[in-house]
Formats: sequence, structure tokens, C-alpha cells
Amino acid sequence: MSLQSVVQSMQGTHSEVLEQVQARTVTVTGTIPGAQLGAVLLGLGVGLVGFITDKAAATGTSSLIRDICIELTDRFKPDGEVDFSDSANVALIDAFLADAEVAALLGQIPAAAVKDAILARASTTQTEFPGVTLRDIITIREPALAQSQTTTPIEFSGISQILTLTTSAAMPEVVNAYAEISHDGQVWQRVATVGLSGISAAGQYVFRVNPGPLVKTGAQIRVVLPYTVGAVVV
Repeated sequence: MSLQSVVQSMQGTHSEVLEQVQARTVTVTGTIPGAQLGAVLLGLGVGLVGFITDKAAATGTSSLIRDICIELTDRFKPDGEVDFSDSANVALIDAFLADAEVAALLGQIPAAAVKDAILARASTTQTEFPGVTLRDIITIREPALAQSQTTTPIEFSGISQILTLTTSAAMPEVVNAYAEISHDGQVWQRVATVGLSGISAAGQYVFRVNPGPLVKTGAQIRVVLPYTVGAVVV
């Protein structure tokens, strides 16, 4: 399932949905060392490892099952491995288990159970959506809130002028905002400030631009926030 479909199926606050998404795991089939593959077959106790060795060594013969056994023998070497994310390798095991001689050795052991045991050894449990953030959740559930907001510019001049950012709604998480200054209303430059970090609840946040070069009369300043919560600067 996609992240969007999973999130849309869940109930709760944005934070609660994030926790639910982070808790989801999936089983991923990947690579198994040849020695572990051999261990699974050996553990069945029906002589499959010996059968594979004998078939592979049967010179002067030619058959599909011998080719498969030669391939498996190569995988049993110290540096051998099988990547079961490759469907061709899954098909190799299917063909091996479908052979009449192999079926006779298995007896009452279902071929499907053997295949499941092999794939289980090659599988790991992983987080379904690694790196998902609260913002990802909000973008899906409340896209208008997830849009960044830039306040209406106001005139600004002097050095270290004290200003106030007012937010009309709480942030969905603690965030840091930043200020930008422009001298022509077209090109905006980010400036260092004090007081625009740790913004969460609705209310007033007094801030100032760090001491620096004198800002000429006619300049403007604005604040950029990661969420749209109805903010203004005065």
C-alpha cells in the first residue's frame, strides 16, 4: 500500500497517525547465504543435500534437475548466496521442488512448506515507511496546513529593531521560523534573528534581527514559517 492510502485509512490526531505509521512493518525477501540454504535442506532430514551433490557430480548425464543441482552446489560454497528478491531464483527453487526424485525424497513433506522455510530464512522485517515525518502525514491529511506561510512584509530599518510575530493557531509541532529582508521587494535575503525558534502555541513571539549593518529606510522584512497558521508581523 502507498503511504497516502495507509494514512487515509487511519483515525486519530496527526501525531497518533504518525505513531501508527511508524509502527508498521513489512517482510522483505532478500539474500540468503548458501550455507543457510543448505542448512534448511539438511534440516529436513531426507537427504536432499546428498542428492544435490550426487546429481551435480553425475558426469555423462544431462538433465534439468542436474543443471539445477550444479547451480545449487555453486551457491553452497563459502562465498555463495541466493537473492530471492530475484524471481528467477525463486523459480529455480520451484523447479527443484517440482522434480519427481526430489518429491519422492520429501515424501509427506509438502514442497510448499519447504519453499516457505527457505524464503523465511531469506526474509527480514523492516519498517514499511522509513523516514516518515509528521509533515508527511499532515501533507496527506491537511494539505492546506502543510503549506509554508510567508507573512505580509512590513517596513523595517535601523539596527536590531524589535518586532512581534503573532500566530492565530497552534503549530502541529514545534518549529523554527526565519526572517528575510528586501530592499526592493523583489530580492529577499535571509537574516539571523533571535526569538523565532521553538514556536508552537498560538500567540505572540517577540524577535529581533541580530545586530549588523544598518538597514536603510524603505527596506522590508517578512517571516517564513513551515506551516500556514495565520501569522502576521508587526
